[in-house]
Amino acid sequence: MPHAAKAQLASGPTVDLTYEKIRLLGKGGWATVSEIRILDIAMTDGVAYNLNIQTGTTLALKRHHESPKFVYREPEVHALVSHPNIVEFLGYWVEQEKCTSEDGEAAVSTYHNILLSCYPLVLSELPLPIALQSALSYVRQILQALAYLHSPEISIFHRDVQITNILVDPSSGIVKLCDMGAAKKYVPGKWAAGTIGMSENRPLEISLQSNHYDFCVDIWPVGLILLHLLTGHHPFRRKETDMQQLIEIASRLGRPTAEEISEANGTIPSNTLSWEALPPPDVDPVQARTMRLEVNLL
Repeated sequence: MPHAAKAQLASGPTVDLTYEKIRLLGKGGWATVSEIRILDIAMTDGVAYNLNIQTGTTLALKRHHESPKFVYREPEVHALVSHPNIVEFLGYWVEQEKCTSEDGEAAVSTYHNILLSCYPLVLSELPLPIALQSALSYVRQILQALAYLHSPEISIFHRDVQITNILVDPSSGIVKLCDMGAAKKYVPGKWAAGTIGMSENRPLEISLQSNHYDFCVDIWPVGLILLHLLTGHHPFRRKETDMQQLIEIASRLGRPTAEEISEANGTIPSNTLSWEALPPPDVDPVQARTMRLEVNLL
């Protein structure tokens, strides 16, 4: 069934779009991502532009349900960035739909729609594990995207790096970082949300519910992605609480020192962590801290 929208394209003009949905690509708590095909595109101001979207183009449409609990920044973050390893932002529009609230009253829901370039696969959909050379190539590109975001000129941290937020074209070997829904400008010393991303991907700072962290929170999950690609499974099991997730990490890598916990600047005090309940780690804690895979990723 055709759908119509008035979209503000990233290249400047406002256009009337007609599109059809091909298939659902992904679904999260607040958003869905669909593959769509552009059926028609027309200028609203009558001016001719050199458009990067044409009739018949296949794109990805992310539809985000607005929540009063979160500040929605994704379009403005996308508008600030342009990198070969970050999914391309093509356009944006807002829709409002009538609905019924939980108490049965008439209400209006707001949806933010983002047009993005479409890639064949999510990295987790590849047959895993993969060869070391391919894994390092993918991780190198992820780090290049993050180095760009973390640069002084851009100064954005993604805060939700995970294997399901990496798109890949197996034929070219190119990967793209996507889902900028949790991304924001990094301001040193400024408060930031302490619960971001899936629990099994959170670095120590986030699991400890720190509200003051930096770009390092984007690096820990890259290591998890590398391990996932090489072993075929995530190194940690998902737990329901941050406390349980910390115990899960420590059970594999050994207990963090008091200094490491202090440096993470979290709000969970170290003396409340039930280290005594830990089983023996998979490797000796000292060995776990000294083991290194020394590769030149960049």
